Amino acid sequence: MAKKVEVYRFGTDGIPKELAERIGMPSHIEARGHPLRPYLDEKMTQPGLDVILLEDLNGFYQKLAKNPFGFMSYCSGLYLAENHIWMPNEEYERINDALKQEYGIDVKRGLLLPQESVNYWTMIHEALHDVFNQLPPEQRAEIIQSAIISYSSSDKLYGMLDLTHLNTTNFHWDLDETARIMEENRRMNRSPLDGFDYFYTFGNLQPTYQLQVADEFISNFFANNRGKDRWAIRHLSPTFRLTLENVGYNMSSPPAITR
Repeated sequence: MAKKVEVYRFGTDGIPKELAERIGMPSHIEARGHPLRPYLDEKMTQPGLDVILLEDLNGFYQKLAKNPFGFMSYCSGLYLAENHIWMPNEEYERINDALKQEYGIDVKRGLLLPQESVNYWTMIHEALHDVFNQLPPEQRAEIIQSAIISYSSSDKLYGMLDLTHLNTTNFHWDLDETARIMEENRRMNRSPLDGFDYFYTFGNLQPTYQLQVADEFISNFFANNRGKDRWAIRHLSPTFRLTLENVGYNMSSPPAITR
């Protein structure tokens, strides 16, 4: 027997009353209007996004034969789309096939949340992934180029990643260049760590990883600051902040995070 599923539409009519009551809306945020209106220009949103509540989402996630992202031990929410810009298509198909078998649903574009405990901030975090995924390519390119300029040293990239669940070990780097730097250090009798200040940079990430990092940074900035001062220049460079504002994100007065 398929597990229980509830489906709601995420859009301009606001959060459905029955869902808002279960979420426990933060007192400083209204449930009326588009749920993402406090975070960005509503014109950036696209219709047709489903909020899908699944019985035992984490149990489903843990049963997948292979962890789809490689970094989550507990799944409190997941954005799934067939045209995902940085998730490999085979991963989408694998997860969607498992959803068909476990829940009897075919997800083209939706936020997967646990039926037992719906968290407002998790919902917003995952919905922001959808916005980034649906942005016009030229706007995503602006964001990526700004990040390349803004996070151009290892220390700056670490500051950016601090606002996410990611770190440099999550990515594949140029092993030949790594070996060259280490060999140069050995030859010059220097520390093995010398010469990497400008190696681990946003610009040296592979293009798919650049999209992933920018996407995760934006979602975490608005919905999960991980105990950091999200406005600190170490995390949010002035150049990157201005770029996000120009694209349409609310970089002046987004709601305080209360998770």
